[in-house]
Parts: sequence; C-alpha cells; structure tokens
Amino acid sequence: MRYAICASGCVIASYILSTPFGGRCLLESLANDYPPGPVASCPHGDAIAVLAGTGPPRRRPLRPGEWPNRMESGLALYRAGKAPMLVFTPEGDHGEMFGPQAVSDASLQNLYVLSPVKNTAAEARAIAAAAKQRNWHRLVLVTSGFHMARAIQLVERAARLERISLAVIPFPADPQLYQQRAPGFNEFLPGITGVEYSNRAAKEILGMWACKLGD
Repeated sequence: MRYAICASGCVIASYILSTPFGGRCLLESLANDYPPGPVASCPHGDAIAVLAGTGPPRRRPLRPGEWPNRMESGLALYRAGKAPMLVFTPEGDHGEMFGPQAVSDASLQNLYVLSPVKNTAAEARAIAAAAKQRNWHRLVLVTSGFHMARAIQLVERAARLERISLAVIPFPADPQLYQQRAPGFNEFLPGITGVEYSNRAAKEILGMWACKLGD
C-alpha cells in the first residue's frame, strides 16, 4: 500500500511538472527572492556584469508591460551611471551576436568583453579574474531572477578562489521567460513548454546544492 501511494505521488508530481503551470511555479519560486526593480533603485558598483543567455538588445522599443532582457538592463544601468564599466560574457561560439550592436553604441566608453564561455561557472571565473585584475570590489550582476541565486553563489565562490573581496549586487532582468501563460486549459496540459520550465528550475536547484557541497 505504501509503495502504491508513493508511486501515485510520483505520477502526479511528474504530471504537474510537465505542465506550463507547474514548471512556471517552480521558476517563480526561485525568482521571488529577486523581484525586478527600476534602474534608479540599484546601488552603485565598480562594474556591471551581464550574464549571457537572452541575446542582444532589441532594435524596437519595448512594448507596454514588456520587461528588458539582460543586455538591455545592463545598458540602462550603465547609462544611468550605476558603474563606470560594463562587462558582458558572450555565450559559446555565438558571442559575435553581442559585439556589433553593443560596440556600435557611441555612449559606451568602457565596455569590457570577456572571452566566450559555455556555462555560468566559467562566466563566474572569468568575472572574478577580471575583478582581481582591475581591482573591482562591488559588482552589479545582471541575470534572470530565477538564475540569480546560483549565479551569485558561483561568482562569490570564484572570488574566494581568486582571494579577493567582491560584493555582488543583484539586478534581475528578463522575467518574461516564464511569465507567458498558455491559453485556457493548455496551461494545465503536459507539453514541451512545461518540461522546459521544470528542467530550467531543476538545473538551478541542483546547481545550488552542488555549489554548496563543493564549498
């Protein structure tokens, strides 16, 4: 009987997590600790680091209710004078998609492009190495809210390995990734979107556990 109850529970949990509703709830639970806020509310730092993941700035104005992506948020922070240096890390072999649009902006006088990376841990190591080289002590970190906790862990860990003191200031961006609701009953039907959301959340949760165990 006990095994039947456990099996039923696993089936129900699998069903829920395969729906857009269940996957989005997981992502929102991670993002709730880092709600997006206005640029004016962000403290000042020595540099603004934008993690890769959502592509370059859009060429069109944002629509009403549309949140800026990571690069757009980083540019807004830089133009608001929140830090004198803007840092971004191209992703994988497609880093060239970021460069031309950002570098062509005449307002960017202090743009620092790290070498392309393939994961957040590599980004964190590159950022910490740059912080040591350039004597940064306060870093504004821009990434998605659901990704922020793990990203902060990795950057702080990389800073410890570099034997530097680096305060990380979170500035979440890009919540639209999981705010799109499926129409009607589709929200509660299993599908690729639900599985993708749940996989993203699981990656963050497992990554945070692994980071803690590794310290």
